[in-house]
Amino acid sequence: MTDSSDVLDSVEFPSDAPRDGCFDAIAAAREYIHEHDGATKDEIMSDLVPEENYPLGHNGVAASAKGFTTGFRDWWWGDIVAPGLRALPDIDAPEVEGRLWLPTDQDDH
Repeated sequence: MTDSSDVLDSVEFPSDAPRDGCFDAIAAAREYIHEHDGATKDEIMSDLVPEENYPLGHNGVAASAKGFTTGFRDWWWGDIVAPGLRALPDIDAPEVEGRLWLPTDQDDH
């Protein structure tokens, strides 16, 4: 993530989630949004499969093994990815849940 980790330093993540893992998950979601010219939360989670690709330590592994992927995905999105995306200057969060997260043109900023 280009210089975005500096912006993310102010974001508080759950203490049981490794910061580097949080940064990786946010970077993947950010890249997905830019590559698809916008995406919904459901599209991002469906395609990134966080419990397999961004398990954030034991959390995703345990969730996947026990069949708690929905709970893990809610935690992954609500406590880590969404707050991180909101902190990034090149992402616009939707005003209404379920709508598109959009990339912004940095030339406008």
